[in-house]
Amino acid sequence: MHNGRDDFYAVNVSPGMTMERARTLVSTSVTTGVVLRPTGVASVSRLAARSPHVTLVIEPWALEGQLERLVDRPVIRPVAMEPTLDLNNSAARGWLRLLKLFAAGLHDGTSVVDTPLIAEPLCQALINGLLSISGHPYRELLDHAVAPSRPVTVKRAMDAMHSHPEFPHSLSGLADLVGVSVRTLQEGFRQHVGVPTMAYLRQLRLARAHEDLLEGRVHTVAEAAYRWGFGHLGRFAGAYRVRYGVKPSETLFAARGGRASLPVIATTQAGSAKGSGPLPDEYGHDPGGGPFRTLAQS
Repeated sequence: MHNGRDDFYAVNVSPGMTMERARTLVSTSVTTGVVLRPTGVASVSRLAARSPHVTLVIEPWALEGQLERLVDRPVIRPVAMEPTLDLNNSAARGWLRLLKLFAAGLHDGTSVVDTPLIAEPLCQALINGLLSISGHPYRELLDHAVAPSRPVTVKRAMDAMHSHPEFPHSLSGLADLVGVSVRTLQEGFRQHVGVPTMAYLRQLRLARAHEDLLEGRVHTVAEAAYRWGFGHLGRFAGAYRVRYGVKPSETLFAARGGRASLPVIATTQAGSAKGSGPLPDEYGHDPGGGPFRTLAQS
């Protein structure tokens, strides 16, 4: 076997595959898939598999960011995903049907799946589904998710930011608005939100700018940045790429009819030849840099 990259979550649901990373060797079957987290050396061997090969690769920022939003708190990265994925239940079978539908639509090239407005929610659905059927330290939180109990002062500050994230909010101004000291507000966000107050505002502004770019509601990246309170275009672009894994200009390009920058292709081609090799170098990469990279099977 040859060593490959290891900075991704790899999911394989094709019978007759053996995958190894960080000295963990796991094989797939009709009822068992494999989930490998971004750590250690990755390699793959394809046995004499007659079933279609379905492999999905997810960028860490996409899975970890979505998990944080679902559990409403920071998570330890990388997420310690259990390597074995049970496919022998109704929830997993439903997720598998969605994955195959998604792959087929992207492979078509003319499908609505390959447009940003359709692709992004499907990406989120696939990640949400994977997190709900796989084993990891946050599974119980997801299974018993409840709205967090937060102090009224924290809730009021959050409401103010959600109502007008474009306003030039300051930490002292928000503290005055809710009637507490700056230190008390900061401590409240640290304990009950998991991020500092102004970091929460930046995340909110990024999300609003992302929506505008994704839906083509702006003509330029600068328009989106300035509309939502980012005064420095370079810092906005850097923060955007960290959060979404692509340049803001790539998202805007996709919204104007270019290739969707988030999903790429998860192939479902049949094959029976034996072979081995790395993941995912010899398969190629998504030029858009989205959460799902291309895996071309032979």
